[in-house]
Amino acid sequence: MKSIEKAKQLYELVRYDVSTLKGTEALINEVAKRCALIAIDEVIDNIEDDYMHYELDWWQEVKQEINKL
Repeated sequence: MKSIEKAKQLYELVRYDVSTLKGTEALINEVAKRCALIAIDEVIDNIEDDYMHYELDWWQEVKQEINKL
């Protein structure tokens, strides 16, 4: 899966849950983005081994894509 696809998938998954709360579209989008970024930071923080370096790079790309949304 491409990083942009994963970014959109995570964002939309969180956005759906956040959208059940009452708020403006801008607020829902911002909260969804922040939640998705928190989840990605947790994944990145748990990548420790050198052999997983490629995974770290990929997750950082996903994070960049979410920041563009």
